Amino acid sequence: MTEHITHDTDPFADLPRELLHSPDGVSVVVGREVTQSDKDILWPTIQAGFIDLNRKSYEKQDMTLEEFEADMESPHVLKYIARDEADAPIGILTVHVGLEDISWTNTAPLQEVQDQVDPTATPYYIGTVVVPPDLRGTSTATRLLQGAYLHFQSVNEAQDKHSLAFFDCAEANYPWLGQFAEAVAHKNDEFAGVPATVNELYVDAWVQGADSAVKVRESQETASDTILDRQHYYAVAIDKS
Repeated sequence: MTEHITHDTDPFADLPRELLHSPDGVSVVVGREVTQSDKDILWPTIQAGFIDLNRKSYEKQDMTLEEFEADMESPHVLKYIARDEADAPIGILTVHVGLEDISWTNTAPLQEVQDQVDPTATPYYIGTVVVPPDLRGTSTATRLLQGAYLHFQSVNEAQDKHSLAFFDCAEANYPWLGQFAEAVAHKNDEFAGVPATVNELYVDAWVQGADSAVKVRESQETASDTILDRQHYYAVAIDKS
């Protein structure tokens, strides 16, 4: 079970904090600061982890070095780092608290969703989740997301609120990424489970225009459009335990 966060003014005042330590040796720690030595490992991890997806997508799916450095320095971006038994970083998940600094997509539709579902919910945006290619298929990505869910839930309890965590998914990762985000929340022999519900919200499409691609809502497509790629948007609603 998770510890309760008791800080009223700053629910993240107790960071850094270990969220879980699984039987397979993977631990997940959340913090607002990252050491230079960890950055030196995590940046190449992100680059290697997105090579295949970028090859399949019209728009680059990972962050630039400047965006990475900004996220690592920002106190408004939570850094969930998976570590092996030797305490080396083996994966990262970044989460923006609030929607104000999300620059890579239009957040107005997401704000509308929150206003309809629960205007008082704490909003998050999951920016990046990545593990090295040689650790795909292991528990590392699962543990990262489980750790984040546990943290969201404990903040919900401390603030007596629910939360909504938004994320987007490239067509090349559809629909399995949304299914994965829901499946990892389920209770099993190694995880207590978190009350999370995942819903797909809408889809954006890149349509070939006269001179360049145009990004439109999927509902605005016409039969004659040439679709270059799609991006799917989701919300994870997380209740208090």
